[in-house]
Amino acid sequence: AGDDDDADAAPPPTPDELFVSGLLTTLKRDAKPPVLAAEAFGAAAKLCGVGLKATSWKKAAPLMAALADCVEAKERSKGVLEIRRVDWARAPPYRTLARPEVADAGGGALRATKRGATVTVSVRRGGGQN
Repeated sequence: AGDDDDADAAPPPTPDELFVSGLLTTLKRDAKPPVLAAEAFGAAAKLCGVGLKATSWKKAAPLMAALADCVEAKERSKGVLEIRRVDWARAPPYRTLARPEVADAGGGALRATKRGATVTVSVRRGGGQN
């Protein structure tokens, strides 16, 4: 009879579930389409704490194929994906993730850049706040 508390506890989300939640939360709230996939993936990884390589998809193309029912993406140039539109009625169920608490809440801006196969996500902060 003492096991009732455990029966209500949901299993922890998998890295795949966390990343999809982070990505869809980012696309709905922070980086509204059209947006570069690398930028959205970087922001989603920062939000959920799980990088794309930690998921079962490993790369952008398999993830975009898995989400093809609800996310419309197009290749702008070789290797550069742009998320054009999200059909929220067809999106898989996901948890909206809260923004991580940051000590410096001043205007930081996420920026993703791609050089060759390397994607770098950086946070820019306003000058003179050191």
